[in-house]
Amino acid sequence: MKPADIGQLGTYVVAVDHTLRGESDNKTIGLLICKDKSEIVARYALASSKEPLGISSYELSSLVPENFKSSLPTKEEIESKAGEGLTSPLWHDSFSTMMKKRRKEVGMTQRRLAKMCKMSQPAIANIESGASSPNWDTIVKIPEALGPAIKFHNR
Repeated sequence: MKPADIGQLGTYVVAVDHTLRGESDNKTIGLLICKDKSEIVARYALASSKEPLGISSYELSSLVPENFKSSLPTKEEIESKAGEGLTSPLWHDSFSTMMKKRRKEVGMTQRRLAKMCKMSQPAIANIESGASSPNWDTIVKIPEALGPAIKFHNR
């Protein structure tokens, strides 16, 4: 665990609150689960953040019975699945639909949104049509350009 991990997690918590959290949802809580953790570094890193964050360490070998270990996914499989979250069809459909709806609500053209986000108009069109998935930078840029009313829900 590095102190920078807390800053990154705090950024993600704020981004989720601004883009995914609905009016009836509670505030997002960030939990950093790491293999190694220094109690002192963790204490100071958490004290520097105003977001609701937590840190926990684990030792997988002590948590899983021997007879289950062979059926667990590998580290590579877990990392691969973790990266699919922002590209899952349900999340992407919700993002695309709400993005297009909000863009039209504020009377903005795809060309104008693209310019504000430093993207091409075809890239915006591809996200709205579902032909491509937005990357993390785009997920942050679009709500900033469209204003605070945009909320994306993964339900």
